[in-house]
Amino acid sequence: MESLSIWRTWENGDDRITGKALAYTPFERIRACAGNRETTAAYKALRDQDPALGLPVVRSWDAAEAEMRSWEARNRDRLTEAEVEGTHFFGFAGQGLLGKLIDFVFISADLRAYEETDDNKASVVGRILEHAVDRSEAEARFTAIDEDAQAAREKVHREVYEPVLAKQGLARRHPAGRGTGVTT
Repeated sequence: MESLSIWRTWENGDDRITGKALAYTPFERIRACAGNRETTAAYKALRDQDPALGLPVVRSWDAAEAEMRSWEARNRDRLTEAEVEGTHFFGFAGQGLLGKLIDFVFISADLRAYEETDDNKASVVGRILEHAVDRSEAEARFTAIDEDAQAAREKVHREVYEPVLAKQGLARRHPAGRGTGVTT
């Protein structure tokens, strides 16, 4: 797969995340059932109708879903393109499905461009760079710049504030005099 499209819709106040994926059509009919008992019963019915699938006996819907996903992974040649609903694409309790399959950056349509162009870890640009670039060299350079800037600030304090504050006897009490080495 070269691209991935996921869309989000709202119906009667419920939001739904859907995408295109490869799936086994009979399993999709099972997944469309309402409620755990109904879906588990549908799984059992398919297992009984088509023993050649090799589906094991399960005791819960979660186990049935896991077996169907495992079967689909082993039988990719029998899958067809389908619209799949995924409420956990982006993660639920640390279980993001997309993150396990591909590196991606979710870009919400509700963005403020001026906030998203900064290179910080929370912005879109920052998240893209996090996936695409080894930032360790840049971080080391930024740290050196910060240390040089701090040293330059301290030099300005020593050269500009220290003489004046020392004459006034305010070096220890004034914030500009702190850290300048001036003692009174």
